[in-house]
Amino acid sequence: SSGINAEYGDERYEVIMDIHNKADQFTERVHALRKIVSHQETLARNTDSELRQEIARLKEKIEKRKLMIAKCQVKFEDWKSRLEMVQERSVKSYASVANGGPGPMGGV
Repeated sequence: SSGINAEYGDERYEVIMDIHNKADQFTERVHALRKIVSHQETLARNTDSELRQEIARLKEKIEKRKLMIAKCQVKFEDWKSRLEMVQERSVKSYASVANGGPGPMGGV
């Protein structure tokens, strides 16, 4: 009977060792997965930070362009009013000439 018990004992030992080995492998996989997740979280944080910086840079560019547009608008309005004044003077001047008054070189 001691031979039979020894035989079963060996089988139990092998089963227990197999379970231990599988548990160790599982633990190693869990650690590896945790490392991967941690690395991915770090990447996500870095990417998030980079995206926030890029968004801030783009907003800054947009604001600068808005200012440039506003300045151009002011210049445009200025040139438009100057052009209108020149046109009015020309019309008055040529109307004056047509009516026999002094020409464009006269005191307009």
